[in-house]
Amino acid sequence: MSRSSLLARCGAIAEAPRRFVARWQRPIVAAALVLFLAGTIWSFLGLGLKPSELNLTMLALLVGPMGLVMLGFSAVSLTLLARTAGVQIGFVEAMRASARAQLAEALPLPGGALVRGAALVSAGCAPAKSAALVIGTALLWIALAAIAAGVILIASTPLAGWALLSGGILVSATALIQVARLGGLANMTLTFLHRCAGLGLAAVRLWLSFAVVGAVLPITETFPYVLAAIAGSASSLVPGGLGVSEALGALMASAVHSAPQAAFLAVAVNRVTQFLAAALFAPVLEFGTPLNKVSANP
Repeated sequence: MSRSSLLARCGAIAEAPRRFVARWQRPIVAAALVLFLAGTIWSFLGLGLKPSELNLTMLALLVGPMGLVMLGFSAVSLTLLARTAGVQIGFVEAMRASARAQLAEALPLPGGALVRGAALVSAGCAPAKSAALVIGTALLWIALAAIAAGVILIASTPLAGWALLSGGILVSATALIQVARLGGLANMTLTFLHRCAGLGLAAVRLWLSFAVVGAVLPITETFPYVLAAIAGSASSLVPGGLGVSEALGALMASAVHSAPQAAFLAVAVNRVTQFLAAALFAPVLEFGTPLNKVSANP
């Protein structure tokens, strides 16, 4: 079966869920917003924490330096995707596209994936190959997070830990094979190393997010919450997985016998500061540059 026919079949299979989401999107978004707001209030009350007691220094680090670092990481990711696809996107343009992609996550659809795919197509990549690469690397991202979370959860929740570990290994191996088939072994290796480094950066972000709400934990123990943040954001039912990531974070905390309120707030802080960073840097990156300017191989 050709790649285009496989994608067409996957699109046909996904048509029924798409119709369901289109019909119930407003109630789902409203329910997610209620969940997010109610969970935030519950978390503040449960921790006995006032908004004025949040660590503003850590908050500023998340929005400023870490926000810029994560945009740079996303830009490297897009340039690597382009290299794998056999086209070229300059680093600065990749930064712009990454900021747009993060802002697009606020939409109740996979906006970030669509923006990255559009950037690849504008650079000369075939749409089918672009979709295969974006989906494949997104699955790899979730699968590697599942592996890291599984390793941590094995000690406290063996069944869930082993399930995440084994499932993550299977999906990541499949995704890496797909990347190697599309772009070669060297690009597959670079993609794997880049995503592993990204997990480390995501762990640092979550560690800082916990520090914002006054919670201290070893950085390795943030990986279950990294998975919650990534998996929730991958949901296209609600904008950026609003409320979903936070609820998953609270469930992860219960699994490792930590305070679910702190986890809910930390994941929320991680989400809000990442969006604020994109909103802060996007206008600067766009200044004086046409939106559709993407460098490509001649």
